[in-house]
Amino acid sequence: MAKELAKVQDQILYNEDVVKPRALTRKENRQFRESGFHPTYPIKDKKVTVDEFSDYILDNFYPNVNFDSVGNDVIIKFASEVIAMTYGQGAAETKN
Repeated sequence: MAKELAKVQDQILYNEDVVKPRALTRKENRQFRESGFHPTYPIKDKKVTVDEFSDYILDNFYPNVNFDSVGNDVIIKFASEVIAMTYGQGAAETKN
């Protein structure tokens, strides 16, 4: 049941009419690094959790989308894709 629900949430979330992961712009990525929530650029010795960086991405770069009813596993996957796309390793790249 949980896998089926995640699959439905995934389909809803990744429907292009709802929202689509994208690479951060240079300005957005700089903001993310300076926030202290970027996992590679934390503030001092603070460890950033995957939940914290996922929330930061969604709250700041997708402010008009309500993710509250989407499962955390889908949220983490979505935020991770945003980061991967930002650094040129995203789902949009395919090997032929």
